[in-house]
Amino acid sequence: MSKMVAYFSYSGVTKRKAEALAKKNGADTFEIKAKVPDLAGVDEIWIGYPIWWYTHPRIINTFSDQADLKGKTIHLFATSSSTGIEGSVKELKETYPDADIADGKRI
Repeated sequence: MSKMVAYFSYSGVTKRKAEALAKKNGADTFEIKAKVPDLAGVDEIWIGYPIWWYTHPRIINTFSDQADLKGKTIHLFATSSSTGIEGSVKELKETYPDADIADGKRI
């Protein structure tokens, strides 16, 4: 089974957390930009991002729209000094019902 931690980081905080999470779980990392890697052999993905204005940055939707997340297990994690991840998780679950999105965690 192959694992990946995909993340978007504006200032480097989320990048550092994603790299630590990947090391802990024996996963590859992918920095989310305007392109998507081949996910054909990936079963489980961690997606990390900062919380902006109570939700995820829209680049996460760009990534999710371009990636085929159907049937994959998705773990969400977010960096934020005060806002929780719950609103973002709810929105992503509604937007991508074919993905198996687990509850997220603010770290």
